[in-house]
Amino acid sequence: MLVGACALCASASNAMATDYYVRKSGSNGATGTSPAQAFRTIDKAADVAGAGDTVYVGAGTYTETVTPSNDGTAGSPITFIADTTGAETGDAGEVILQRAGTSGNALGSPR
Repeated sequence: MLVGACALCASASNAMATDYYVRKSGSNGATGTSPAQAFRTIDKAADVAGAGDTVYVGAGTYTETVTPSNDGTAGSPITFIADTTGAETGDAGEVILQRAGTSGNALGSPR
C-alpha cells in the first residue's frame, strides 16, 4: 500500500515545474494543467510529467499500468499525490490504482 505522495527520481531536468491533474471525468486529449482540463489516466500524466512536476490524482479507481516516460532527479522528483480531500482536483475520496486482474492499492491518506 502506498501512502501520501509517491516520488519517482532519476535524471532529467525541467526549468519550471508544472502541476498536472488527473480526474475520472478528464480526457487524455486535454492539457492536464488544470482540474477543468484534467487527464483521464495517471499513465497519461506519467507520459508528460518531468523533473520537478507534481501530478494530483482525484478520487476514483484507476485500472491501468503506469509507466513514466521521463525521469525526475534527486532534487526535483516527479511527485504523484492522491488528492483525497479534493482540494486540488475537486474530487474528494479514496484514490485506488489497480492493475487489470488484481485488487487495488489505496494511494494516500487524507491530507
